Amino acid sequence: MLFFSVPLTVVGLVAYLCVSAKGRGAVLGSGRVRLYADASVLLLAIALTLYTIGLSSMLTSESEFATCSYERSGDPAGVGLPEFVSGGEVLLPVGHTCRWADGYTLNLVPSYVNPGFITFLYCSAVAALAAVTQHMANRRDLLAAATGRDRDEAPQLG
Repeated sequence: MLFFSVPLTVVGLVAYLCVSAKGRGAVLGSGRVRLYADASVLLLAIALTLYTIGLSSMLTSESEFATCSYERSGDPAGVGLPEFVSGGEVLLPVGHTCRWADGYTLNLVPSYVNPGFITFLYCSAVAALAAVTQHMANRRDLLAAATGRDRDEAPQLG
């Protein structure tokens, strides 16, 4: 699953950035608005790729006991291990936790997934907010130029 998620995300991102460049230029204009909007989409794609990596590490083809035992000892039968207590999956933050009677806990999701997902998601939202703010400032400047007023004297939009 992981082998398909990353290439599909990259192909989708390249298609978005290349094929629709002319249409985005007409809607977003050029300069900072377009830069922030593209950065927001790129950061969101990276965040979703990390989330997909986390979800794919939760998928197992065997029983939860066999998967957890294999990850802990390399033996799916769990020979020589304490009693397997439980395993659980959580979608936010992504986690697949295995617990044994001796108190040992193992998370099957890589440790970089959740902090990376939250960081890239936050940065994507900041870039989107910057694009909207810059777009509103550009519209205010165009309105001021059209009415022949200074930028500070132009009527406020919204």
